[in-house]
Amino acid sequence: MYALPVQTGVPTPTLVTALTIEAKALRSVARRFGAELVVIGPGPSCADRLFAKPTPNAVLIAGVAGGLVEAPPARTACVLDAQTGERFTPDLARDPNGANLLTAVAPALTPSDKAHLARTHDGHLVDTESAPIARACIERGVPWGVVRTVSDGPDEALPPEVARWTTDTGNTRIGRVLLDTLKRPSLARDLTKLPASTSAALRTLA
Repeated sequence: MYALPVQTGVPTPTLVTALTIEAKALRSVARRFGAELVVIGPGPSCADRLFAKPTPNAVLIAGVAGGLVEAPPARTACVLDAQTGERFTPDLARDPNGANLLTAVAPALTPSDKAHLARTHDGHLVDTESAPIARACIERGVPWGVVRTVSDGPDEALPPEVARWTTDTGNTRIGRVLLDTLKRPSLARDLTKLPASTSAALRTLA
């Protein structure tokens, strides 16, 4: 089990999640440590939304991610931007033997997508938020770190519709999910598996 991964002299970090379901899983952790909990929504604009508010003293990005390899570490060695090739080294929760967390512009949906990212970037995990937040924190001198758990592994596929199921504020578009399921009934099968795997990952994260 992990304690909240802070360092001596560093204030309790603001817990930052992309999704409201991630925040819900971390509420008890935030209360226990007196940490602020902020939902910023997914995608590359997340850093702008985070720093539109008063600048936090420290940031710990927490949530689920796609697994590019089997059983990747939860803690992070570095964050890589898939577009620019930039590498960012966390201040908090860093483990030199931890995961290389790759940030892509869109979710990795298929096993072949994940295999390509793992091979091209030597990545272990993939998300769509960590690199822009890391860059923004470094620019502002804010200590930061990332802790992720896997919601979908390297051999699991996500439905292509999944990218439009979340609002910019991190909420699930229930109506969009229902409409997509009506259009493609086979989605019902995915909708029975995805919540279960995400719930398990969030329990591990908490």
